[in-house]
Amino acid sequence: MVVNVSVIEAQTNYVLSIGIDTNDPAAYNYRGYSFAKTGDWGKAINDYSESIRLNSNSAISYIYRGFAYSNIGEWQKSIDDYSKAIQLNPNDPISYGDRGYAYYFNREYDKAINDLNVAIRLDPMLSENYRYRGMANFRKRNYDAAIVDFLQAIKNDPNNVKAYGWCGDAYVGKADYDKAIEYFNHAIQFDSQDGLAFSGRGYAYYRKRKLDDAILDLNKAIQLLPNDALALDTRGTIFLYNRDYKKAINDFSQTLQIDSENFSALENRALSYFAVADYTNAINDQTLVLKGNPTFASAFYRRAESYYELKRYNEAISDFRRTIQIDSKYAEAYNDLAWLLATCSNSTNRSGKEAVKLANSACALADWKKWNFIGTLAAAYAEAGDFDNAIKYQQDAIKLKQESALDGSSSDDKQRLELYKKHEAYHEPNNDLVR
Repeated sequence: MVVNVSVIEAQTNYVLSIGIDTNDPAAYNYRGYSFAKTGDWGKAINDYSESIRLNSNSAISYIYRGFAYSNIGEWQKSIDDYSKAIQLNPNDPISYGDRGYAYYFNREYDKAINDLNVAIRLDPMLSENYRYRGMANFRKRNYDAAIVDFLQAIKNDPNNVKAYGWCGDAYVGKADYDKAIEYFNHAIQFDSQDGLAFSGRGYAYYRKRKLDDAILDLNKAIQLLPNDALALDTRGTIFLYNRDYKKAINDFSQTLQIDSENFSALENRALSYFAVADYTNAINDQTLVLKGNPTFASAFYRRAESYYELKRYNEAISDFRRTIQIDSKYAEAYNDLAWLLATCSNSTNRSGKEAVKLANSACALADWKKWNFIGTLAAAYAEAGDFDNAIKYQQDAIKLKQESALDGSSSDDKQRLELYKKHEAYHEPNNDLVR
């Protein structure tokens, strides 16, 4: 809201010095303004309401009260007051602009843009109207339109620091990370304590795989804004990538305390738990992921892996099957289910015939280029009693592994081949998945 502060303060001081005239609506506005200055929004609203009771045709009273409502997050009440002000004075850019801001915070982005269009037409020089319209366009993922608005906001007011940061965010939305970093740099030059700018630049560095630079910025962002979920989530993702799993778990846990519906953080924490062999917590997290997205194939697959490690074979089989039902081209799920059915130490879970079918599907999906899939097929044929094919495919797997420059075949590969030559199936005593 833009007002002539010096005039209002002079009038306010005058009213406070002589005492309020209970029949003068303007006096209540001035005293309300004094309450607003100290953040006593409840008393401010009471005075503005009394002013409106005495004179219901005063647009400025509705503007003041709308502004007060916006400061306590009562967006609809704020919108209603600005609407009344517009009805009384349809050519006031302040009312349109402020109602546009309220619509923005009420997540009514189209209405925000419409109001800000009118405000800009009535007063094309106010920088903040361009910034808020850009923010609304950003929320609608209209990044090009957002950038145009942010640049105009900066042109009208080169010191509009927030516009630089938002411009960086919009370039991130376009995956133009170099441009994003450029504008985050400007924001940080203006304000070295701008945690959001450090967070945004850290994310841009992360996407450019400049991980050391990203960590430095994200550390600074979290120092300035300990509850910045994006910074914590991004830093956790880098820790996961760097196999620093305990730090990753800590960051993802903090992210989820702030944003319990961040399913990316939940999924990544599950991966981190799995990496440190905390399979129970991995299962718990994947289960929460699936509550939010019951058709997420990867969550079923990862949970199946954890069930397997805990020797909960029936649940692992169920989740592998569900993975394949959701995604019929999920090669790893075919392979791992085939391995379980072929090699599980618990004979009640074995089925050589089905394992052969699944392993053939896995190999076909991988264009017969994964030696471990072919090794699974060999184990499946052995469990099905077809040792000629078991020998053939185990030899093929060993050869492909050697050609893949993976230090040749391991002793396990050779031991399984010798078993098949003796017409014995391979059963995994420790039940480790072959991936």
